[in-house]
Amino acid sequence: MRRKEEKKPIWGVIVGLATVITAAYFILNACEKQTLEHSNGEVNSELKVFSENRFPFVNHCGEMVYKGVYFENNDRVGSAYFFNDGVYLYAHVAARPGYAFHDIYLFAGEWSDLPLQPNGSPDVKSFTLINRSNDDPEARRLKIPLAKLPANFSVSMMIQVNPSTPTPHRNKVRHEQAWVDGKVYGTGNYGHFFNYQRQVCKETPATGLPE
Repeated sequence: MRRKEEKKPIWGVIVGLATVITAAYFILNACEKQTLEHSNGEVNSELKVFSENRFPFVNHCGEMVYKGVYFENNDRVGSAYFFNDGVYLYAHVAARPGYAFHDIYLFAGEWSDLPLQPNGSPDVKSFTLINRSNDDPEARRLKIPLAKLPANFSVSMMIQVNPSTPTPHRNKVRHEQAWVDGKVYGTGNYGHFFNYQRQVCKETPATGLPE
């Protein structure tokens, strides 16, 4: 009888530990689920911004790549979506309230072809596509023919940003550089890039979204 009584505390400890471990497992899972739901909610909120700016997401293949647009000090000034149909790579960009986008510089191609200046800084003037604007709209759409791109390639985008209500600076509107989020490259004035894999179309898409 004494041996059985001595074993009871041991079994109690084991059962208690199992309960604690099980509870911790479910708590961690719940936290992870909440984080994912919050992230999805943020993406849905940004998608609403695009729909309000008349940028329909139709006839694209596979998944979109969602990126933030940041100043050097990590202040976020906008969002960018990258996707493709069977004809083009698209970049949809929208500024956050209080900002507007001026000229946009987009590179898409082999990583080894990323243009650099002699000092190692990104040479944005030699990027694949330059989209200039005097109106500084809050949202824009760019596209590059897929025929010019390999199946897997690098993307880098720099955007000149100014307040939606321009502030004079030495008799000129002051534009600041912002980059679509990604890995750092270059020296001096760093740039950012990310890798994009062409999404396969399960059905024949349209010939590309209109301008």
